[in-house]
Amino acid sequence: MKNVIKSLFACAAVALLITSCSKETNCVNNITGTWTIATMTAVDTAGNEVNLLDNGGVTSTGTIEATKYNTASADERGLFILSLTSSFGGVSTTNTDTTEYIISEDCGQLWAYDSIGAASYQVITINELTNSSASFSIEEDDVTTTITTTK
Repeated sequence: MKNVIKSLFACAAVALLITSCSKETNCVNNITGTWTIATMTAVDTAGNEVNLLDNGGVTSTGTIEATKYNTASADERGLFILSLTSSFGGVSTTNTDTTEYIISEDCGQLWAYDSIGAASYQVITINELTNSSASFSIEEDDVTTTITTTK
C-alpha cells in the first residue's frame, strides 16, 4: 500500500511539473510575434488617468515585438522590442527600445531586463495574454502604466 501511495505522489509531482512547464511554454508561444499597442494609460494613486497615446497634442502609435525563447534553458531569454512613434505639429520621431525578457512559470509576470545581458530587471504584470490580445501593467513611483495590445 505504501508503494502505491508513493507512486501516486510521484505521478502527481510529474503531472504538476509538466503542467507548469506547459503553461510557461504556452505563454511564450502566445507572446511571440508583433503586437500593436491599442491603449497606454497611466494612473496615479489619486486616480488621475492620462492617455499616453494622445496627450497634449502629442499623438503616438506603437508596436511591441517579442521573440521566442526556449523555456527549458535557464540561460536563454527572448527579445522584447518596443517601438513608439510620436507626432506633434507635423514632426514625427520614433524611439525603439530593445531588451531581453523571460516569463514567470505561472505566466503572471514578465521580467524585462534593464539591458542586454543585465542581471537586474523590471517586473511587468501580465493581466491578460492570449494569442491575439494582451494587457500588461508596470508600477513605478506611485503610477501604474497599463498597455493593451492586439496582434
